[in-house]
Amino acid sequence: MLSLCGSAILILSQNCSPIKKSDLNRLVMQGHRYYRAMNAITVAANIRLDKDFGMRLYELEDRSKYLLVNSRADYASYTKRSKTEEEQLTILYLILTDIFASPEEKVSETDMIDTLSVLGLDERDLKKHIDTLFKKMYITHVKDPMHQDAKFIAWGPRAEAEIDPDNFFMSFLKMTEDGNEGNWPDQKRRIEKLKSIAYR
Repeated sequence: MLSLCGSAILILSQNCSPIKKSDLNRLVMQGHRYYRAMNAITVAANIRLDKDFGMRLYELEDRSKYLLVNSRADYASYTKRSKTEEEQLTILYLILTDIFASPEEKVSETDMIDTLSVLGLDERDLKKHIDTLFKKMYITHVKDPMHQDAKFIAWGPRAEAEIDPDNFFMSFLKMTEDGNEGNWPDQKRRIEKLKSIAYR
């Protein structure tokens, strides 16, 4: 059942959508009644996925779904990327940094587009990249009661699970050309919060 669970996880995560626990249970248990054993099987499959593929399950807040995420902080340095993937990674880090620097931990969609305009990308390509980042759950829409008409964007669960908080903060400090962590108390608190939820 362990191999079956690992295969089911890989199959269910192919389009980067969340994996419903009920779907995973259905595929692995296939009519067996002992659903309590599923937790132990999932834990063991997760250990094997991490060891063999550098991937792990990240449980979403509602506890009914998982995301399959990269478990190694430096995974990006080992992969060859196409021009499209490079563009998408650049866009992602610009968006995440913009959100991270914001006092409310979110940015309006309009401000995000303004920030990304420095890349000089075609509008259609930019929209495609942003849509993909939403689909993969690196970024997510959030509401702002003070601005009902505007769309706001925050870090998504995949970003919270995959981004190494300490490395991201060090990169952020380099980008701002301010190596003093004490000048960024709100951001330091956010890093501690990210550390606490990264291995849910």
